[in-house]
Amino acid sequence: MSYKVEKRIRKGLPQVGYAPYGQVHAHSTANPRSTAQNEADYFHNKDINTGFYTHIVGNGRVIQLAEVNRGAWDVGGGWNQWGYASVELIESHANRDEFIRDYKIYCELLHDLAKQAGLPITVDQGNTGIITHNYATHNQPNNGSDHVDPIPYLAKWGINLAQFRSDVANAKSNNKPNPAPAGKPHPSPAGSIDKFEKQGDKIICDGWVYVPQISGYNYAILLDEKGNEIDRKKSKGIIRKDVNKALNVSEKYAFGLHAEFKYSQVKGKKVKVVFRRTQDEKGNVKQPTHDIFSGLKKF
Repeated sequence: MSYKVEKRIRKGLPQVGYAPYGQVHAHSTANPRSTAQNEADYFHNKDINTGFYTHIVGNGRVIQLAEVNRGAWDVGGGWNQWGYASVELIESHANRDEFIRDYKIYCELLHDLAKQAGLPITVDQGNTGIITHNYATHNQPNNGSDHVDPIPYLAKWGINLAQFRSDVANAKSNNKPNPAPAGKPHPSPAGSIDKFEKQGDKIICDGWVYVPQISGYNYAILLDEKGNEIDRKKSKGIIRKDVNKALNVSEKYAFGLHAEFKYSQVKGKKVKVVFRRTQDEKGNVKQPTHDIFSGLKKF
């Protein structure tokens, strides 16, 4: 299937975060009456401080409303600044045939945008690739959103998460979305949480974060299962020769992190740890930031 990208770019939108952007965000509109045209018209007249995105899919059309590769205010938290593109699917389909037509375009566009950005063609797996608003709500730092789209709307038409992942990964089209402006390529961020475990009366966290575009501060942040912060610790950089060798960089660079928390803070709770590289001295996301998340773990 092929699609054409119609460009109706709203001028003067802010840049949120900065390249390289590690995610493409998948949304649906939560409006059972609006068409793609309705959404595009509204976008050009709305208060942009209430949020914005880059593409709308519906009625057999793709309309691009903002430039890619600039972030957006679309997921209500720390991952706003990691959005290479953000795609909304209309929710006003009258029958399954209408839905499937647009769903195929939606999957193809998400696939193509992730490929264009050099990202994994994966859905809701880790913190890079294609990320649904639902996944962002439950995993991003400083979350302020309760949205769970597009999962319920896809389920209405019989598409579960496993099927959505497969359909995006295997999507094929003859189209390429309008490319981002050419620029100097950036090495990709990387990282790992190698240890997150109880040792005596402490929780020990070890790992590393490599983000060549961000020089500044390292933090380990404990979150409960709802994403609320329990505690944070600043970490001095630790030289990890194994990491530097794998990244093919000088051994003088210190990408390692180490942090210790009190076991009493997490006893009986499901928690996760975030390793953060940031330019903000207090470890917040007001400045360029990159996060690595562990899975939930009960202590």
